[in-house]
Amino acid sequence: MEDGCPKSFGKEVWWPRSKFSTTAIHECPLGAIGLATRDCVEPRGWDLPDVFNCTSTSLISILNVIAQLDSNDLLLSPLLSTKLAFDLQKALNASIHLYGNDLWISLRLLRHLIRCELEQKKGLLYLSHRQDKDFVKV
Repeated sequence: MEDGCPKSFGKEVWWPRSKFSTTAIHECPLGAIGLATRDCVEPRGWDLPDVFNCTSTSLISILNVIAQLDSNDLLLSPLLSTKLAFDLQKALNASIHLYGNDLWISLRLLRHLIRCELEQKKGLLYLSHRQDKDFVKV
């Protein structure tokens, strides 16, 4: 294609023919949601696909919990903290690929868990890592 980039496969997505100086937008690869992008640049052709904003489907339920935590609709307890830590471990292990958004989701949940641990430490009572011997291994 003289005026653009040919149909191409990259990052598990078939990218359509595109004109130079345009950005192709496509759904994320199988197993993820969101939109991936790829620039068609003159004269070299396709840049690498950008799948940073994709989210593995295994992390969607955790994203929903984070939204509840952010809005204070859900409060963490030691038991819930332990469960969420294991849910995160399971979701990350189930993901075929880790995308940028997966890491962002993980970081956001870990911030909530650590904040909860620090707040509990003041009372030295129901620390999550004391409730479950495997909590710190996650």
